[in-house]
Amino acid sequence: MQLKILHLDDNAYELTEFANQLLRPFDACSFAVESVLNFSEFENALKAFEPDLIILDVELEATPTNRSGVDICRDTRRKYPHAPILMRSRHESPKVIRECIEAGAADYILKSSESEMVQLRLLQTYNLLGPNTHLNKSLTTKIAGETMRSVAQRVPRIADSDIRSIHCFGETGTGKEVVADLFRAYMGAGKPFVVVNCGSLSPTLMESQLFGYVKGAFTGATTDRRGFFEAAHRGFIYLDEVALLTDKAQQGLLRVIENQEVTRLGANEVIKLDVRVISATNEDLTTLVKSGKFRGDLQQRLKETTIVLPPLRDRKNEINELIDHFLGSFAKGPYSITPAVRLLLNNFDWREGNVRQLRSCLRAMTEYKVGSELSILGVPKVLFENAKSDPNNAEASLLPDEFEFPLIFENLSDELLVRVINSLYKQKGILSLRKISEECHYPRTTLANKLKQLSDKSPDMKAELAKWVKLK
Repeated sequence: MQLKILHLDDNAYELTEFANQLLRPFDACSFAVESVLNFSEFENALKAFEPDLIILDVELEATPTNRSGVDICRDTRRKYPHAPILMRSRHESPKVIRECIEAGAADYILKSSESEMVQLRLLQTYNLLGPNTHLNKSLTTKIAGETMRSVAQRVPRIADSDIRSIHCFGETGTGKEVVADLFRAYMGAGKPFVVVNCGSLSPTLMESQLFGYVKGAFTGATTDRRGFFEAAHRGFIYLDEVALLTDKAQQGLLRVIENQEVTRLGANEVIKLDVRVISATNEDLTTLVKSGKFRGDLQQRLKETTIVLPPLRDRKNEINELIDHFLGSFAKGPYSITPAVRLLLNNFDWREGNVRQLRSCLRAMTEYKVGSELSILGVPKVLFENAKSDPNNAEASLLPDEFEFPLIFENLSDELLVRVINSLYKQKGILSLRKISEECHYPRTTLANKLKQLSDKSPDMKAELAKWVKLK
């Protein structure tokens, strides 16, 4: 294996010394080093070299053409979330180390470190944070956005650790099921992976379904039956909506996590297990504990490590990537959208359903496709209302002041088109069909037919359009 290293330092001597440290192959791994002296060279090399690892000098002299190492780390992490970054320094300062980690660095190495130590740290960092080759390739096509990619990088580390309980927290639609799929894909078909929606379990049957029962334990128990936890032995169990478990079920779950054992309903025999628990909620367990709705000791056991999925409104930088991902993944796609529709989708807060709501919205819009392009006709009314209520949205002036009900999307589209043409006329003067077609991403022939239909609707509309557009 060969790792490509991009190294930025404004000291030519340090660049040479570091490159020399990586000359000898280490643990069946060799290194190809690209050394650059300034930020401009660094930016060019990022695109051309496509490094596996990035090394940045902490003590870069901040000049108009060469920014500080921490600033470059922060910007690089935002633009290239995949590439692991290591900071290199002459000094070991807790304050500086913290700044580097907060900026997105994966590690911090001293310039005085021995060659073998440097190579070991590089290899360890790549194995932990580099591209994940272990996950099922068919599943990785379902991953989009920096948030989920960072989770995907954690999955192999968690699965190969001694962690027995993972808690996933996020609002409805943020991707908790995708997290479960990532673990299932990494474990492969040879390991059990049991999915349980706790909200769908009957409170009276919950214990018997989770922990199993023996013949005669209750009316209708005509045979012994294992529960979900036994089915997950030597694998994982995913408990969605875990906050909905009854008190007795919570007590039994606590025993499974703490002692790795279960007792079937109606039995005295203890069954030893080897099971790892992934739990998920859209409510904060700490808040539920304070309100007395969840056991505090169970909350602590469930959260040996936590995966937090922020709402989509807090990671708007991911919306465009998610849009493109969904448009390319629909069965009858790929589809495209106009810049105006993309703007509306970016300005919406997706508070009700987050990523799932965005996907559903785009799927609904395929009803009004024009060729492979999703038309403004298909944009749900709620998105227009959201854009109009935002005082910072410059496009709101193009939206109707009032909607007529019942809402007819064709009429809404006509009104929007007229307002767009009026706005363009005010900016650019009398317009040609070609110019409107280019600005609105609207086929010229379709536009001509649409404007003729509008002109035929009323003399007033015909007169207005004649002022703005050369129809012939």
